[in-house]
Amino acid sequence: MKAIKLLFLSILLLTQMAGCLGNNGTTATATSSTKISYAGSTDPATLTQTDSAILLAGAYQGGQTGGALGSTASLTDNRPTPLHPRTLLLSAILEKAVLQAKPSNTTTSGTAAAVTNVSNQVAGNCGGQMAYTGTVDDADREFYVSLTFDNYCEDATTINGTATASGQTDTNAFDQDGFNNKNDAFNPFSVSFYDITISSAGDSFTATGYALITKEDEPDQDENPDVDAGSEPINPKNTPDSDDSSAADETPDVGGSTTIKLDCVLRDNTTKLVYKTEKLVISLTAGVDYSDASISGRYYDPTYGYVDISTPTPLRINGTDYWPSSGVLKAAGNNDSASFTALSNTSYQLDIDTNNDGAADITTSGLWSAL
Repeated sequence: MKAIKLLFLSILLLTQMAGCLGNNGTTATATSSTKISYAGSTDPATLTQTDSAILLAGAYQGGQTGGALGSTASLTDNRPTPLHPRTLLLSAILEKAVLQAKPSNTTTSGTAAAVTNVSNQVAGNCGGQMAYTGTVDDADREFYVSLTFDNYCEDATTINGTATASGQTDTNAFDQDGFNNKNDAFNPFSVSFYDITISSAGDSFTATGYALITKEDEPDQDENPDVDAGSEPINPKNTPDSDDSSAADETPDVGGSTTIKLDCVLRDNTTKLVYKTEKLVISLTAGVDYSDASISGRYYDPTYGYVDISTPTPLRINGTDYWPSSGVLKAAGNNDSASFTALSNTSYQLDIDTNNDGAADITTSGLWSAL
């Protein structure tokens, strides 16, 4: 069986946000009902020794939190470290919600057109509920649902607000992760969310925006040929098991990848500071108790301006660690650049290229916990 993990394993995914991408990845009109908006600097940031660490940490976390707020704010900000970066917390709980809202079964392709109405209330695994209503078109396998969250809690993360989701069902065999080799797996799918408030580990933020999620399964290269005709058809070509059996001759797969495209505005509900991302793309590849993340896009800080971020080397996050243990996160600013190199899951090296000539002019190091 295959276990597709997005990032940070236990709570997997769905978004960050404002201005919208359509299902084809193009830009669409932003939702007019957006109540929070970004009014900060829209100039490219100048990457000084002090500002570089703040901007890189903010880009990774989805806004400044804890120590990155500066020495004065840190003295009064005693919030614990969130379970995961804000963008992934939001992504995880929204994705789970969408998967909860899928119909129990759909018609197969080629049948007469039929539209199925779906609606229900779902309890969170740690409290609250989500109500949803919508339709599934069995002919073209498209779905649309509206979601309303009332203290809906999944894996110690609580969400309030509304969202809509749409996309197509897929026949790919994803096993586990809510897909379970069924023909009603949503892939790809998009979610638009409106003033969604997320609370986790003492951190609270509100976000508005859009995310498009695409998942790909790992090829079954480590699966032995099936030989037990009593449990399933003999399968000499190492193809996925059609009946999702748990035969002893099958080695569990881990892997698969998830790509999230998102635009958003995000407000820290403690400091009231508002941050923004544009055309952010997060590609996650799962391994055995780790995930590799490749990130690109633009991040706006209300005080310092924007940076264009990239990962020359993917960030590796082990188990449920908050910070990466290896990899490089780079930010390009106003004709300068800076990068975090993860030395371990507790420390980093910061390199700053003040004149953009490709060589570091300033190099320092520090602890992730101080950011």
